[in-house]
Amino acid sequence: MGATLTGPGEARADAWMRSLLARLDALEAATRNPAAVYFRAEQRTSPGQSIPHTGLHVVLFETEVEDSLGLYNAATGVFTADRAGVWLFSSQMLWVVNSGGSNRQFIFSRTTDASGIFGVDNVPPLSTSSPRGGSSTPIRLTKGETVRVFANQNSGAALQLDASGGTGYPAFSGVFVGR
Repeated sequence: MGATLTGPGEARADAWMRSLLARLDALEAATRNPAAVYFRAEQRTSPGQSIPHTGLHVVLFETEVEDSLGLYNAATGVFTADRAGVWLFSSQMLWVVNSGGSNRQFIFSRTTDASGIFGVDNVPPLSTSSPRGGSSTPIRLTKGETVRVFANQNSGAALQLDASGGTGYPAFSGVFVGR
């Protein structure tokens, strides 16, 4: 059987309890782990994406391994920030063995034409194993800003990314670090 609050003392106790619960809610919200916002996508369709030898090309990581809030679009290769703050992005690229060309790189960009570059990694060509490269970089984004990975190479012909899984997969990931 529940008690009914009728007097001034009970009303103060009720107000104090509501105030205490509001402070607990605020404390919980302030200490939530911001790292709970993250994604990881991989390119697992073999053979991997073909990258022409001219220009910049958006890399599509078609398999979402994890995406806590659905912020990565596997069809377009675009991540969209749902909040302002510092984000940490990482990418790993694996290329099919080819000894031609002197430069393969991937680029993090905020813009659709790669003019908003904020991270670059060069991968030298190797003829004995899968050429690979990886990079991580933090960036401050505003809500709604987008990030994608571009690739380019100068071998003289199109090259495939290595999505066979033998040495891992090309991957793109991000995590919210904080405001």
